[in-house]
Amino acid sequence: MTEDERTEFKQVQLGLARIETALTGNGTKGLSERVNDNEEWQEKHEDAHQAHIQDQHEYRLKREQKEADEAKRKMFKVWAFVGSIALIIISQIVMAVI
Repeated sequence: MTEDERTEFKQVQLGLARIETALTGNGTKGLSERVNDNEEWQEKHEDAHQAHIQDQHEYRLKREQKEADEAKRKMFKVWAFVGSIALIIISQIVMAVI
């Protein structure tokens, strides 16, 4: 075996060792465990995103209900004011007639 062949063979061995380390891990986690961890993270992220969207939807519904209630309250005050003015005018007319 020549020196070049020996160098090439050592590079192939190093490449295989790196692939083996990636697949089986360096004593702690293998590739499949890292992929599972990544998938779990994605699922948790999707769940958190769905919860956030749901919270935003509920908040928007509550805000719209609050705005509708405030609009009703304002209209009630407007009609109460108009009614009181009408009663004052009617009472002045009645007092002028009597």
